Amino acid sequence: LWVGTADQGLLRAVSASSSTIPDFIAVAATSAARSISSLQMDAMGTLWVGTETQGLLAVTPMSQDNADGETLVAQVFQHDPSAAGSLPDNHVRTLFIDNNEQLWVGLENGILARRDRLAETEGTAGQWWFTPFELNTDNGRRPATDLLQSKNGDIWITTNGGGLLRWPVEQQARGETRFTHFTKASGLPSDYLRAVLEDQTGQLWISSTRGLVRFDPTSLKLRQFNRRNGLRGDRFYSGSKLVSRSGRLYFGGQQGLVGFYPTAISQLKTAPRLTLSAHDRSDQLIRTFSGAQALPPIVLNAGTDFVEFQFAALQFIAPEQNQYQYHLEGFDEQWHQPGPALTATYTGLP
Repeated sequence: LWVGTADQGLLRAVSASSSTIPDFIAVAATSAARSISSLQMDAMGTLWVGTETQGLLAVTPMSQDNADGETLVAQVFQHDPSAAGSLPDNHVRTLFIDNNEQLWVGLENGILARRDRLAETEGTAGQWWFTPFELNTDNGRRPATDLLQSKNGDIWITTNGGGLLRWPVEQQARGETRFTHFTKASGLPSDYLRAVLEDQTGQLWISSTRGLVRFDPTSLKLRQFNRRNGLRGDRFYSGSKLVSRSGRLYFGGQQGLVGFYPTAISQLKTAPRLTLSAHDRSDQLIRTFSGAQALPPIVLNAGTDFVEFQFAALQFIAPEQNQYQYHLEGFDEQWHQPGPALTATYTGLP
């Protein structure tokens, strides 16, 4: 067990002599790096350590103990303006290993760096090289907070202030950073996203500074979850996530750990009843509810060119999540979304 801390560096768990709770010791090989931001273990057993000021560390076992009894050695990767292919920045926010065992490094400056080994034809065979990709969002260049490669190979990137980015596998193969953007304007509760997981059905679950989101990559539909849905808190931590062997999802936040099975999340199956009223400039014309066998007609007096409808869904568990659209047949060419007052006003009627 490895633990990255904010001010005590990298810790390793060792067996306790008289307790089931392990002891933790500092890893001397990484003593210069006190603030750890991210950890990833690759298939070869190398522990990759992202730091806030000291760049990237690769921690591997030594062939034998050194004089201090340390069994680990750390290789350091840092930004060097004079060296092509060096790490683009020393502030690492997140680490990710894709399906091809390539390491990706999300940096504070909004660069996503992929660790590549140069080929023989490039003159420096065997040398490691960090290939940079700019995370340009609708809100400018923003740092990645977490990454996920979905079952179809697409890479999903949550950002700090730039919403969600989708990097299709075809664009990756061509080395093109052409992202599909999803932001608060797309229905997300916030552009400040923290982590992303994929469940067994291919749905994405995204933590943010304003709750959780379930996102369907196919239909692009989403559903928000917050305190009203049972969450203890709405603010989550960057990269704090886990999928258990049983398929349970976990996200860490300011109020502790949230765990759930996606298939156990209930959903409203029928639309709520709706109250509807209509007014002209002086009188209430009609008040009724959905579900009635027939709505009585609204009769306007001659010369009346104004009518206003007011409506509201009778669903009070999370009323701010109710969504509305309206359309007057024979007059409107498209559907409209009402403002907070939930009214539809028509003037100049023929």
